[in-house]
Amino acid sequence: MKLEPEPLEITCDRCGLPASPGRYQCIGCGSFLVGNQAAVTHGMYARQVVEEPQAVAVLQEQRSAIVSDLGADVSRIKGDLVQRYVEASLIADHLFNNVQQHGVLTGKGRTRAAVATYLQVLDRVVRLGQLLGLERRQKRVSDPFEYAAQTYGAKADT
Repeated sequence: MKLEPEPLEITCDRCGLPASPGRYQCIGCGSFLVGNQAAVTHGMYARQVVEEPQAVAVLQEQRSAIVSDLGADVSRIKGDLVQRYVEASLIADHLFNNVQQHGVLTGKGRTRAAVATYLQVLDRVVRLGQLLGLERRQKRVSDPFEYAAQTYGAKADT
């Protein structure tokens, strides 16, 4: 069951009046409110990749696939590592798309900052992958005779 977050009540920092939803400026004093989008011209740099529905679906799918590969019974810490791995992979994908669109070098022949950041994130993805393990693990299944002995108290004959 997914709970929807309650809408936050935004009040003006200057005069303290409550703001109506969807407004960028305070009705009382005219100052800009927290989280306003009035000065955004194109939003290229403010775009949130993780909030896009397709990205969220891909993150959840990747996470469940990795947990399944790890045997479906992972500890809390390993589950957190899986989440960080998936997030770092998303960041690496986003940076790689940026490098593909704008190229590796600037107009003056220098390496773009996105390339260096991509390589740093890629290193982090590799480290997290090494911590999680590179091989698939099977879920531990008990011997049927042991299960019968534990469940029914019968003697396990093999």
